[in-house]
This record gives sequence, structure tokens and C-alpha cells, in this order.
Amino acid sequence: MKLQLLSLRRAHATALAAVSAALAFGLAAPADAHAANPTLREVAARTGRFVGTAVNDGRLGDGTYANIAKSEFSSVTAENAMKWGSVEPNRGQFNWAAADRLVSFAQANSQKVYGHHTLVWHSQMPNWLANGSFSNTELRTIMTNHVTTQVAR
Repeated sequence: MKLQLLSLRRAHATALAAVSAALAFGLAAPADAHAANPTLREVAARTGRFVGTAVNDGRLGDGTYANIAKSEFSSVTAENAMKWGSVEPNRGQFNWAAADRLVSFAQANSQKVYGHHTLVWHSQMPNWLANGSFSNTELRTIMTNHVTTQVAR
């Protein structure tokens, strides 16, 4: 009995020493499942980086989509919400609802927001512009107004 107790104490002391060494050298197993499976956002943050994704604001009502967007990414870029066709569907009438929805989502989740990578692009222009008949001067004025209004916001 004494021998078994002594062996048990040695085993316990050896295990305690192994756990202490693992903790000291950062080799211990994570305390919970989340730590064992860090998000992309957490991994990027460890090295001072951020990781982003394009977000379709219309899908933010989908719980799975929104949860992945907020937990995995530290920055978002508007998929379509900030393109010309979305923000100025009618000449001189700006609609910021989709862009605002995306920005509110990002702010609520401590994410950086990057506007769309283009302010003027040949695709996804509003119909009034794509099908309009404008002089070069008028088109330049329209484009300047659109870009200035969007960037100033």
C-alpha cells in the first residue's frame, strides 16, 4: 500500500511538472474548443493583420451569413452596396440605405470598412446613365458630381 501511494505521488508530481513546463513554454492545450479553433480574424490579429471579405448587405439578415462575416473577418468591403447603380439609381437622387446597413453592421462588430474598389466602373451603372445620351462635358459633370458626393459622405 505504501509503495502504491508513493508511486501515485511520483506520478502526480511528474504530471504536475509536465503541465507546468507546458504552460511555461506555451504548449498547453487550449482551455476551450473555441481557442482550439481560432477564427481567421483571431489568427490575423495575433500578427497585427486584418482579414477581410466582400459583403452582400442584402444577406446580412441571414444568420449564418452574418455570423460568419462578423466572427471570421476584421474588415468588410461592400460587394455592391456602394456601386454607382446602388447609390444613385436616379440622376441626382442618392440612396445610402444599403451602404449604411453595411457600415452599421461593421461598426457593431468592430470591423474596418472599405468602400468599393471603384467609384466609376463600366458595369453596374444605373440605367439612366448607361442608356443616356450625354455630351462629353455633361458626362464629366455627372461623373464629378457622383464621385464628389460619394467620397464626401
